[in-house]
Amino acid sequence: MGLTAAERKEYAKTVPLIWTMEHVRNERGQPFDFQSHRYQVEPINDLHDEIVIIKGSQVGMTTITVPKVLFLCDTRPFVAIYTFPTAGMVNNFSKMRFGPMIRNSAYLKAKLTDVDTAQTKKIGDSSIYFGGTFTEGQAISTPSDLNVHDELDFSKENVRETYSSRLSHSQYRMTWMFSTPTIPEWGIHAAYLGSDQRQWHVKCVHCGHWQTVDFFKKHLG
Repeated sequence: MGLTAAERKEYAKTVPLIWTMEHVRNERGQPFDFQSHRYQVEPINDLHDEIVIIKGSQVGMTTITVPKVLFLCDTRPFVAIYTFPTAGMVNNFSKMRFGPMIRNSAYLKAKLTDVDTAQTKKIGDSSIYFGGTFTEGQAISTPSDLNVHDELDFSKENVRETYSSRLSHSQYRMTWMFSTPTIPEWGIHAAYLGSDQRQWHVKCVHCGHWQTVDFFKKHLG
């Protein structure tokens, strides 16, 4: 990115993208490829208190959210709760994706404490908890600075709302949610309509026209 080693080290303290490139590898042990995935650059650097993202499948939104959470946990004392719809999805994500990212990073592995399970990771003075939303009993009771709700539309709404109370004593009170949409004006789409509604434009390879993706319109041909 045209930066000296010293500049990269300094920027890594405040810019999640630079921090990720310096300290994290993906679950396959490879560097993140932001050149081929330019649409990921703005989301990974976005640290607003509330973030809502409508996404397609397999676009890497989960993959870039992991280092964002790790960045916050590395740069300040922080507690994050990361949810998926079911406990099975939580365990699979923690073991197959989140865990390998830490193990593939000598920097993060050195900060990992003896608290390292499928449900809890402790990085230095910070903690990350993983939970499901399928039953009320799965709502983690610990106070939180950030709640991340992955695949919001497939999560149980009243349990997800229970998690919001965990933020009440935090100075940050951050909530990030993203999902493949299911029904217009419901779930992630309803949350998006209440946001500033930014959109990523895609250039048509045939006519050169820049356009957005309509998730609720069936395209033929």
